[in-house]
Amino acid sequence: MIRSTPLICVGLILSGLMLSCAKKPDEADTSSADPVPRDLLAADLSNCTYSPEGWTYEGGVLAWQASKGDVWTKAQYGDFILELDWKIVAECNSGILIRCSDPEDWFYTALEVQIHETGDGSAHGQCGAIYSLASPPYFENAKLVVARGEQEWILPAVKGQRATLAEETVVTVQKVFTNLQMMERDGKSLPYNARSETASNPAVLVNIKPSRGEPLSAIVYPDSAQNEPVGDYALRYRLAHWLPDRDVRHPVGQWNHFKITAQGPILQVELNDTLIIDIDLDQYSEIQKNPQGTFNKYQIPVKEMARRGHIGLQDHGHAVWFKDIRITPLE
Repeated sequence: MIRSTPLICVGLILSGLMLSCAKKPDEADTSSADPVPRDLLAADLSNCTYSPEGWTYEGGVLAWQASKGDVWTKAQYGDFILELDWKIVAECNSGILIRCSDPEDWFYTALEVQIHETGDGSAHGQCGAIYSLASPPYFENAKLVVARGEQEWILPAVKGQRATLAEETVVTVQKVFTNLQMMERDGKSLPYNARSETASNPAVLVNIKPSRGEPLSAIVYPDSAQNEPVGDYALRYRLAHWLPDRDVRHPVGQWNHFKITAQGPILQVELNDTLIIDIDLDQYSEIQKNPQGTFNKYQIPVKEMARRGHIGLQDHGHAVWFKDIRITPLE
């Protein structure tokens, strides 16, 4: 005689297992859901390291009060989308620090999205730049243009920058002056950079070394209508300048919006809904040198820097406000 009781028991057991595995109505299935943005900062800043004397966080607005240090997340983030609004006063300098492996040594261990009224004068120190690495499209860095006949070479007008011209001739930017003056010493006239808050006399000292023969030097001034002849070459110095028709910054005192996306080696920055930075960190493979030829501050190749770290909101001694700070982890 065949008994049916064991089959009934098995059915009851399977049903029980299915019920125990089923999610409760208030449990959302996030296994296949899109990443969800969340507040980066806790309401009481308990998930951050900071000085209460330096910052306040009220009504969702983080406000600078005094130079008491940066605000750092205790958690670390690798791949993410970070969105926030920021507002500054005149001459302000601040920034968003990301993937920082050591907040005590953030200058060399973090990437910085620069916040500034204009820029700090460095090659990649403009508002919206990845500091020391890449400039936004509304700013063009200074350049040295070298021409011979129909050939033309363009290189960053940065001290130490060099390029190989025709017939193994090498051109080097020996020095960049903001206020060039001359002094007499031992019967020679020597150039030097005179400190002044008002005077300006920009120029570059350039050396051209042919494969044969003696090297030639020249001081080149930023006159686009005139080329400085040096041997077989003509030199022209183009000053750094803003491109107003491409500028998407809002004026001092108004809110701006950043969207920063870090995903593997790709780093993108949108300012006020316009993409202004799109770089591949894997291309930064040389120590203290960027793919476009300019120099950077880092003591190791940027491609070897940590791809995960703390996020910081920078204190640089000026009033700055942040709000609607939301992060979407992509990991």
